Amino acid sequence: MQRTNTAQPIHFSASPEKQKIYLIKWSCLFMTTIRNDHSASSFTPPPPATISTAPVHLGHVTSHDQDTFHLRLLKQVLEHPLFSTLDKSGKPEGAHFLDLNKFYKQLGGNWNDKSLSPLQRLSLAFKALVVLESIDSMGGAHSKQNDNKIDGVMRNRQTLESRYISNTVHANSEFMRLLDYCERGEEALSGTTTLTEIPRTSEEIKNGSYYSSIKHRMNEEIEYIDPQTKKLTIIRLIDAIKARIGDWDATGLSKKAQAKILDRFEKEILIPIDKKGGTSSTAGNQEIDFPPPNRPIDRMIRPHSIDELTLPGSEADVLMSWAIFGDPVK
Repeated sequence: MQRTNTAQPIHFSASPEKQKIYLIKWSCLFMTTIRNDHSASSFTPPPPATISTAPVHLGHVTSHDQDTFHLRLLKQVLEHPLFSTLDKSGKPEGAHFLDLNKFYKQLGGNWNDKSLSPLQRLSLAFKALVVLESIDSMGGAHSKQNDNKIDGVMRNRQTLESRYISNTVHANSEFMRLLDYCERGEEALSGTTTLTEIPRTSEEIKNGSYYSSIKHRMNEEIEYIDPQTKKLTIIRLIDAIKARIGDWDATGLSKKAQAKILDRFEKEILIPIDKKGGTSSTAGNQEIDFPPPNRPIDRMIRPHSIDELTLPGSEADVLMSWAIFGDPVK
């Protein structure tokens, strides 16, 4: 039995790399339409310059043959230089903002997942390549179009905080668009990318340097004279903070809402306090410093006043004064 291709020859004007990818895609499409009573053993891919219109004689094809063929194509697709963008090892800090799990989710799966069939893995790799090629073709700030690279990651600059995306990835660059795709999917592949930061989970914020620096002091019991009632009052630091900024542990609160409160606490309170610094406190070290008071206190006796817990004018003093009395942090 023979099958004849009646299509007109296709002449390529693209680069050899583009020709190779086109032929891989064409071959994959061809293989998926072959019935089991045919074989690819006599099939020879046409030369890069044109796709032949000559008849192709086929015999029996087994599922093993197809799997082997798809895995071979998968390997060739993953050798495309654009996939090197997804390898974050040895890259500048900005590259670490790329969350591959989010990338795989937008694609619909991971081509490295061996529980999927070779054809499914190949399909995901093709989809990833289409996304990367689309981003590369659009170019952007500090990005060269169609250079088989996703540009836009800054070189490491030790004087700036690398934890902020604006300090490590150029706005409106190809790499920023890739990050935007991880968040919004195909919507990010048109127009101007609007991404300015990567949303963090509440756990990521709690594990960050700012929150970690005060975590061990959150249950500190503080006594003070309530300005309104004029009575001696005792409150834990964490309860005072939540009363001001919002209770991120409230029952029924979504994870997104929890993260939003903690993000606001970090950006509006902790970061301004750290940037300003204070008595025996290092400004800009991404921590809230708790310098000990001049006079040692008995930690076994509780509660304590703010002055008994830290030095006046320190970053810790500003934080506790804000939480309890509402004093401004800036």
